[in-house]
Amino acid sequence: MGIATQGGRGHETRRATGRVLGWLALALVPVAGCQEPEAEPVFDVRVEAWPAAQGRGKRIVTDHWDIRTTVRDEEFLDLLPQFLETSYGQYEKLFPNLEESEPRPLVVYLFQTRQEWDAFSHKLSPRSARVYRRIRSGAYCKEDIIVAYYIRRAYTLSILAHEGLHAFGHRRFPGDMPAWLNEGLATYCEGYHYGLSRPKFTPDRNEFRLNSLRESLLADNLVPLRRLLATHSARIVRDTSPTVLSYYAQVWGLVVFLRYGQDGKYAARFDELLHDLGTERLRVGVGAYVAATRTEDGKPIGFGEALFRKYITEDLETFEAEYKEYLYEVASLR
Repeated sequence: MGIATQGGRGHETRRATGRVLGWLALALVPVAGCQEPEAEPVFDVRVEAWPAAQGRGKRIVTDHWDIRTTVRDEEFLDLLPQFLETSYGQYEKLFPNLEESEPRPLVVYLFQTRQEWDAFSHKLSPRSARVYRRIRSGAYCKEDIIVAYYIRRAYTLSILAHEGLHAFGHRRFPGDMPAWLNEGLATYCEGYHYGLSRPKFTPDRNEFRLNSLRESLLADNLVPLRRLLATHSARIVRDTSPTVLSYYAQVWGLVVFLRYGQDGKYAARFDELLHDLGTERLRVGVGAYVAATRTEDGKPIGFGEALFRKYITEDLETFEAEYKEYLYEVASLR
């Protein structure tokens, strides 16, 4: 991890490049993917006591993250800064119009137990606590604050990468990403494995979602494309567990298809969409599209569908057929 220099009492600062931990190198075997090589991040790490956790916690601050945690797995905590800094690099690569770095680190509350997570969630947002309790496992992002609890090492890292994209997106593009894009990009950031020294992100090979996708395809219960484009993720959380898992698997597959499917047929259009996020060009263009377009029953179309139609294609029928065929291929069912 580099040479550590001691700060004040209970405080440590170090310059880090990262190292692989044996447990994760064995747990996550390398898989093929369409990922680009990642440069190893170099960043500062400051570790101190977190008094808000009644003396049981740590605060770990890096260049882009401020992590307050009660997790007791020291090996996991040693790896966490490197993983999250590498994740942050993935977020920046997704959006080519970012001109300057965000000076404020993203805040993460990571608890050892669900009980701690539940108590904190109730204190943070009493009105939303009931909805958060419906989350079977993992985390949520409230605006740009991530609140998670520890499940197991590999899965917790994947969840933090997912919620980190939400927090990053909220900071940079508030209101510009409909659920299909927001959740699709978040699940796109989940897939990874560890090489010799650092995480390698494998967005097109997300083992955390592939099983759910296979089950949905075998049961023939995919959500139709137009409903997928219109659905808000908060409604999905209130539904049954299979529906939740199917939704997230499908939006992951949608983003992967847009980037790699049909020999890159839609890749340039998708890149244009990502480039325009946060700009007046997107807001005015989609707004005008909504004003000029009606559904079959005469109602205005929603923002999610309008964004898709304007940037990707208006031929939803052809796209859906191609997308569904691609899902079968990705799930190894063709």
